[in-house]
Amino acid sequence: MLRHLEKLAGPIVIAASLFWALAPAALAQQVHLQVAIADPGKTPIADLEEMVAAFEAEHPNITIEIVNDYGNSFDRLATHIAGGVAPDILHFYNETPILAMENGFLLDLTPYLEREGQEILGDLLPLVLAQVSREGSVYGLPFQTSATGAIYYNRVMFDQAGLAHPDGSWDWEEFASSARRLTRSDGTQITQIGLAIAPTGWLWLFPWLVQSGVSFEDPYRVPLDTPEAIRAFEYLRTWIDQEAFGWSNTRGTFPEQTAAMNFSGSWELTIWANNQIPMGVAEAPSGPAGKATLTNTNIIAINRFTEHPDEAWEFIKWLYSREAQLEYVRRFGMQPVLLSLGYDWVEIVHERIRASGHPEVPGIEAFITSSAFAMPQPFFANSAVIVQYIQPAIAQIMTENVAIAPTMEAMVQAAEAFLREGN
Repeated sequence: MLRHLEKLAGPIVIAASLFWALAPAALAQQVHLQVAIADPGKTPIADLEEMVAAFEAEHPNITIEIVNDYGNSFDRLATHIAGGVAPDILHFYNETPILAMENGFLLDLTPYLEREGQEILGDLLPLVLAQVSREGSVYGLPFQTSATGAIYYNRVMFDQAGLAHPDGSWDWEEFASSARRLTRSDGTQITQIGLAIAPTGWLWLFPWLVQSGVSFEDPYRVPLDTPEAIRAFEYLRTWIDQEAFGWSNTRGTFPEQTAAMNFSGSWELTIWANNQIPMGVAEAPSGPAGKATLTNTNIIAINRFTEHPDEAWEFIKWLYSREAQLEYVRRFGMQPVLLSLGYDWVEIVHERIRASGHPEVPGIEAFITSSAFAMPQPFFANSAVIVQYIQPAIAQIMTENVAIAPTMEAMVQAAEAFLREGN
């Protein structure tokens, strides 16, 4: 019996030694990742936690924590980076991802993409991808294309005006003519405006400039004194003065059904459908330089200083799988980042609207076809130039009887001096 135990002792000792040798390694493989969502209102954290449970099931050594601890504030993100407490994976929008990239906060994803992400790259909006790329390296991926813009129109108002529902083939002249015919007055004030224009957002204004031929390439140049830019401003103000376009909400709003048309993004679809608005969707009009529309700079990236870059990439890779993207669409209704899923999204949105008992929305496909000419809003070397210089000058042109060219020339001179000082 003792001899038998002696024979077993050797293997038992070896097995025990292996166990204690491997135990720390096994524990070290357990990774906890923080994923920061900048806007939990559009992607509720509780719902996203349910969704990522599928990732955790596939990767039992990785746990995911969804947080919202910087809320798309670049200053707060920079503070967290400096303190070493920033999340491993970052979601943000507008100028924040651009600033994060320029300040060296983001991991270069190029090696991962070259190894196993070529299919992902070929299925994304190239102009958004270009904004978070520098010198051949990619530092972030478009997270969702929910802001791809098109024209919402009120079908009843078009019928009452004797206008055919638009198919997206209109140009500036036809678009303005339709807006004028859709405008109504009670003799003392406008009761229904043809087009409601968001009065403060650069996001809603730059597509008109691109349609006119303005090119935004140099981050230290504000090309709003060019003949193409002046032409766009003259077009908009002409029809504001003729009370076909409304610059401020006092002229009417689409959700309140006091405006017949609105230029906005696809995220409004289910919101406005819930309001029982009899709406349809069409592509934005074609300007002298062709079609252009907006799409949001909505980016997900990996913190350059994460201790777990490979595991973070595994999560990104899972998030961009067809299955995860479809689940994201079903849960949140947002237009998918993968272009190949565009028409799946259209059908899912139709199903959601039908299930809620709301009227059908014809033309949703316009958000997909518009992706071909959608671009993110232009950013400058210092994004503060938009609020401090560009938007006030545009508001002055649209609301006051000032000469357009001199106003823009003065603004551009001051704005470019501001950008050069920052450099």
